[in-house]
Amino acid sequence: MRSTNGLVLGIETSCDETAVGVVRGGSLLCSSVVASQADLHARFGGVVPEIASRAHLELVNPTIAHALVEAGIDISDLAAVAACAGPGLAGSLLVFALAISAYVTPILMGGFQIMTLPMLIYQQISSSFNVGFAAALGMVLLTISLVLVIAYNRILGLVSGQRDLQ
Repeated sequence: MRSTNGLVLGIETSCDETAVGVVRGGSLLCSSVVASQADLHARFGGVVPEIASRAHLELVNPTIAHALVEAGIDISDLAAVAACAGPGLAGSLLVFALAISAYVTPILMGGFQIMTLPMLIYQQISSSFNVGFAAALGMVLLTISLVLVIAYNRILGLVSGQRDLQ
């Protein structure tokens, strides 16, 4: 059941910290959890983008879970999810898409028992670091999305074109 209480989950993964917060009604902070990678990057004298991205993959799910518990809510109580879109490290910013697909997609598809393509991509990267297979699945997902968009636009074009002829 979708909540109307204005709970928003915010995820920030733009650089080297994984931060998740829950806000109610746009102003009341219910939880704020930050998983720092400072120790991980200290030996390099700065942030290493590849290491940051991989660390985000490991940290984002536990950080989301911790923020939800701290707020005393369930993922199904959320009205929206927000993320940092930039500027930032490209790989780190993409972690949001993977993380949120693991939560939102199953809810939209009827539960966490159904394996969806975004969940399979996430699983390949997070559990086995099989980046090649995950990239191939990503291309399949992109291709399917593009085919659907093109088909939708053509159908709309045909329908609107027929109306113009009459």
